Amino acid sequence: MKKLVSLILLSWLVLSLAGCNTRKEYDIVTTLFPQYDFAKQIVQDKMTVGLIIPPGVEAHGFEPTSGNIITITKAKLFIYTSDIMEPWVSKISFTSSDTVILNLSEHLDVNHEVHDHEHTSLKTRFLPLSTHDHDHENDPHYWVDLIMALQMIDEILEHIIELDPENAEFYTENAEDYYHKLLDLHEEIEAYMNRVPDNKREIFHAGHVNLGYFASRYNITVHSLTEEFAPDGNPTSAQISAMIEEIKASNAKYLFYEELVEPRVASTIKNELAAQQYQVNLLLFHGLHNVSATYIKDKKTFHEIMSANFMNLQIVFDEFLITPTV
Repeated sequence: MKKLVSLILLSWLVLSLAGCNTRKEYDIVTTLFPQYDFAKQIVQDKMTVGLIIPPGVEAHGFEPTSGNIITITKAKLFIYTSDIMEPWVSKISFTSSDTVILNLSEHLDVNHEVHDHEHTSLKTRFLPLSTHDHDHENDPHYWVDLIMALQMIDEILEHIIELDPENAEFYTENAEDYYHKLLDLHEEIEAYMNRVPDNKREIFHAGHVNLGYFASRYNITVHSLTEEFAPDGNPTSAQISAMIEEIKASNAKYLFYEELVEPRVASTIKNELAAQQYQVNLLLFHGLHNVSATYIKDKKTFHEIMSANFMNLQIVFDEFLITPTV
């Protein structure tokens, strides 16, 4: 009887361990949501695409499991953001893998002006990015700049075609469609922001520094709670007090918070201001590192999320718009 019980327990243990190590295999594996969405839009049902960071998990502190690493090394193409954003990638051994590794940061140009494409009709012409005293060298959040997002689509498309040249026309058509949707959104935001006076282009953000590229693209000043490029979790009371005073001094009516975390600090600031008879409203600016399980289920896209960010920006700036002259 004891032997039978031992065998049952051993079988249960083996099955449990197998369950813990189950992994999925994908043609393309990505780290953050933007790359995942861009790849999905391009390949549609021709290839499988996996997001290695689970939905709802904060991207900056993510560490892959052994199963994650196997999934990555089994993929045909692995796309990641940068060695700053995903330092753990350097620890993965690809020596026995045929995986093509795409570090997108090595292929993007911050001051992008003209980029011609041999494989596609896509062409871009933009003015250089306004640095706005922003330290782009240490900021990994380049995807929030829509012009950088367009370059990401170009680069991902090129690598997908190399994997499957027979379907190049299909992939290019899909990439062009999505590319121009994002380009239209960029032009809409740019036209809108050109109607906002320079001295009114400021927002307050109760999160880590992740909007620098977006702010530089549209010449917006962002007052962030901290100076860190990754969430620090516990802003000091001095930092919170300083933001409260800055909000009052600027007569600001809105405070942005970031995705995937309870807006505890933003709510604290709002409540402190309310105690001083000063009302501020909270708005989400989604930084698109990762998305919730609900967003995945609803098949939310990068374009949809950035469009929602733009709608929230309009709530802030609508009262300052300059009426265009006819």
